[in-house]
Amino acid sequence: MGCIEWEGCFSNGYGWHEPTRQRAHRKTWIEHHGEIPKGKVIKHKCDNKKCYNIDHLEIGTQSENVKEAYDRGLKKATRKLTVDEAKDIFIRVTSGESGSGLSREYGISRQLVCDIKKGRTVYNKEITV
Repeated sequence: MGCIEWEGCFSNGYGWHEPTRQRAHRKTWIEHHGEIPKGKVIKHKCDNKKCYNIDHLEIGTQSENVKEAYDRGLKKATRKLTVDEAKDIFIRVTSGESGSGLSREYGISRQLVCDIKKGRTVYNKEITV
């Protein structure tokens, strides 16, 4: 059987079951297998965040989930910046340029751009503008 896609509310691309305030795939897992043990996550074997087909779900750890996403090309590894690149990002983002655009341009996470802007990285200790 193929994916069964959630048609209700969504949160970060995942189906959201509003009455229980749970992601739909987690709710489905609990209905079929009971509570999810601490430190475990419910992974989509089909890579479809909207899917809640129990046959497409499996339990695992977050590190397994992330590794599988990289292995399947769903996530790209971010790269390290040079101090000059960090300076450029700092100048551009504090001048109002889009953090999302800069993250795409430099191949880094939006969180790293935000951290550079707010002074929460090692780069800021080396940046003098």
